Amino acid sequence: MSHQNLEMNYVGDPVPHTRLMPRSSIAGSISGISTTSRLSRVSHATTIRSVATLTETLHTKTGFSIPILPDAFITNVQRGSVIAATYSIIQGLFAIVTGLFDIYALSLAAPGSSHYGFYLFSYDFVYSGNPHVRNSLMLFGGVTAFGGLTLILTSVILLQGLRKEMEMRLEPWIWCMAIFTIWRSLVIIYASIVNDMVFTYHILMCLLWILFILGNVYAWLVVHSFYHELCEVTRLEDVARVKMETMSSFTASRPTTPGARSDASAKMIA
Repeated sequence: MSHQNLEMNYVGDPVPHTRLMPRSSIAGSISGISTTSRLSRVSHATTIRSVATLTETLHTKTGFSIPILPDAFITNVQRGSVIAATYSIIQGLFAIVTGLFDIYALSLAAPGSSHYGFYLFSYDFVYSGNPHVRNSLMLFGGVTAFGGLTLILTSVILLQGLRKEMEMRLEPWIWCMAIFTIWRSLVIIYASIVNDMVFTYHILMCLLWILFILGNVYAWLVVHSFYHELCEVTRLEDVARVKMETMSSFTASRPTTPGARSDASAKMIA
């Protein structure tokens, strides 16, 4: 090989990093990162896509934007999320007790059944009309008890996610609370129609569940707001990490002395 083919001509001053990097990379894009970084970023984006994409789709198709709360009354949204998790555990226990009690009361007050003994209260308030309606109330009680158990489990996961600030562990509670609130809203409307609202038990259950539903909506907004903050922090950390990886990759590929020849080239020239 000739000397001309191996010669590295030095032209001018070294090119600064800002000229070497793509313009989109300076703005925070991932066009200049390596394949490994791109895959890790896509993997992380896929894991947090369920709730975030649902929010964006809702805003795109309906124009309705879920409000992001800056705080939770007298505290921040992080501590408010802890309070919301504790509140949902209490509500889950209440749902289990009332759901099982509804099944027990409806089974005892079945039409044509006879019972003997001493009872703490009368079962006159229990529905005993159409068997299909009665069976549906028992089914709703069982589903409510199961929903309460699920709410407790997701609340425990939520507390772990809040302690470690992992947005992925907030998603099960967000989905569970939303579904449970919608379910209880439909059940309380149905139960208020078929039951006799002259009894104290039905009136009390209706009022309590209305309060629970309103509390669920606000608790959901608090946790969703903190989830949104964690996603934004994660996105900013990813952008900073991408920029650092891009800068380090260009620094590693740049020669230490501009125009210097490698040892192998010098030996071949010699």
